[in-house]
Amino acid sequence: MISFTLKDNLNRTVPYGRVHLRASDGKYYTAYADVEGKVKFRLPPQSNEMYNVTITGHNVIPSNFNFTTLKDSNLPVLLDLEYNPAKITVDDNPLFSFSSQDTHSGIESIFLVLSKNSFQDFFFYQVKNNFDQNFENFNITLNKLKPGEYSYAIIVRDYTNTTSIYHGSSYFFIIEIPITYYIFIVSFIFILSMTAFTIFYTIYKLKPSKEHNRKIKPESPT
Repeated sequence: MISFTLKDNLNRTVPYGRVHLRASDGKYYTAYADVEGKVKFRLPPQSNEMYNVTITGHNVIPSNFNFTTLKDSNLPVLLDLEYNPAKITVDDNPLFSFSSQDTHSGIESIFLVLSKNSFQDFFFYQVKNNFDQNFENFNITLNKLKPGEYSYAIIVRDYTNTTSIYHGSSYFFIIEIPITYYIFIVSFIFILSMTAFTIFYTIYKLKPSKEHNRKIKPESPT
């Protein structure tokens, strides 16, 4: 991301100035400054490309110069990571917060990868900058998760598609089975047991009654 403020030779800002860029292969782009003369734009991720630049503005003599892009050899960096709450439950929507940095092309996106079986299977969340943004702090809110032990990895990618992967033995969290689950299981078993007992008891009581009824003979009429 390129960002600067347009000023004239008297050090006055140039509101709504225009920066015209033409690449050696014919690409052409115009970036516009705001009322405070601030302009920002992002170049295609291509090294060793020459650009001719013309800056124009109201009551300003056009100025010209050129530059050549260099290769972005810096890796994007994850500066800080935290999640909240510290002890995640099945009722939470965990919030992961990331602080990152890329001194040249800028952070394009961050991926949060989750797995319950050492990444044999996994699912991921992504947050990203728009093309004209250069944020370095990001938040990802997860859906509610089922109980279990989760490993996670962080992938940071810049606009040249260079990536850094962060993962280690400390990158995990555990979601405990809630006590209500055990209460539900015990209650369910109790209800089934009571139902079975009631059915058995009813059948047991009816069987002797039927046998007794078969033994009773009607009295002979007098």
